[in-house]
Amino acid sequence: MISATVFGTTSVGGYFANFLSSLTAPELVGVLIKSTLTGLFIGIVCAQKGLTVRGGSEGVGRAVNEAVVLCFAAVWVINFVANATMLGLNPDMLVNR
Repeated sequence: MISATVFGTTSVGGYFANFLSSLTAPELVGVLIKSTLTGLFIGIVCAQKGLTVRGGSEGVGRAVNEAVVLCFAAVWVINFVANATMLGLNPDMLVNR
């Protein structure tokens, strides 16, 4: 919104009118579910890795590296599954508006 209104030539009202006319309820629900699942998974994995770390500073570094790699890969999987489910249940989302 900032790039369109402050740096561009679009008004704030025009931006929101266009945004709200193209947003549908299934898209909003899908985005909320996907972001909740992603955040929950990242929080659980990082908390588990942090609470079970052993070996001093080297162990902390290893645990952080493992958590980052695992979360990075899991975000791809969660995104794929959520998008496939969302598009399978709502095929009209594939149509550009």
